[in-house]
Amino acid sequence: MKKILLAVTAALAITSCSQNEEFENVGQNAEISFGTIVRNSTRANILTTDNMQTFTVSGYQTDAEMAEGTKLTTGFIDELKVEKKDAKWVYEGDTFYWPYSGKVQFFGTSPAQSLNINVAGYPTFDYTIKDVSAQEDLVAANLINKDKTSGELILPFQHLLTQVNFSIKGDTPGFTYTVTSIVLTDLQDKATFKFDGTNAVGAWQGATTSSANIKYDNPLREYLNWRVILAYVMFFGILLLNTWCYTKVDMRYGPVIDTAAYVFVLLLSRFILNEKITKGKLIGNLIIIAGILVYTL
Repeated sequence: MKKILLAVTAALAITSCSQNEEFENVGQNAEISFGTIVRNSTRANILTTDNMQTFTVSGYQTDAEMAEGTKLTTGFIDELKVEKKDAKWVYEGDTFYWPYSGKVQFFGTSPAQSLNINVAGYPTFDYTIKDVSAQEDLVAANLINKDKTSGELILPFQHLLTQVNFSIKGDTPGFTYTVTSIVLTDLQDKATFKFDGTNAVGAWQGATTSSANIKYDNPLREYLNWRVILAYVMFFGILLLNTWCYTKVDMRYGPVIDTAAYVFVLLLSRFILNEKITKGKLIGNLIIIAGILVYTL
């Protein structure tokens, strides 16, 4: 029996906190601690409270209660990895304490997802269903408007995917049925999940079908369709433009032009694809920029 996970509406627990220099005294039990519960679901009930081993949580501090127009900012709890050790949820690094005033909004996912808070309101993240052999359960949770009186945070994770099972039943007694394949077509495997602060956690938006999962009746159409042709036109167009640019500049600046492409890739992927600029990417690009300056100066 094959098990396939498909995206459906589900709930997500989020913790958010804003920066605040005033904290409760450590001795007053103001430490932020986490606990979890994975709610039962008739969908992809694979990850449970007992077998869940890790999750990632982000906390955003706000001056007032969370609303659709609230602009969240990083700097308090950013993608903190929490792991279960000896039946307790713990995290490495500095201990986090409740801010003296204001509210904290928490958002958690497992496996870890990169949250987008560029737009005011609740966070979002993009998700693409993996190949059947690599699929995994996806859960999320949010806790809204928490403060120093909230005590231990129990993140109520909800399943965001549904599990589809296939079974075959024949109507003819004594007859053997042989199923050679089951094919699902035109499935929407990409979507954006947006938290909403409710017990349902949020909902999927903008579901689409990735081109990699489109099946063609004719093998030639896999390579001779408008998407592939447009990609090759863009590729050769850029190649010709790059060649023409080399005729207008001193050839000694060729290495500078080539290496600068990595900097543009970093910036464009951030603003167009909303990819996260990690510490490794930032350090690598700073080294490239430093090399360009040394070479040209």
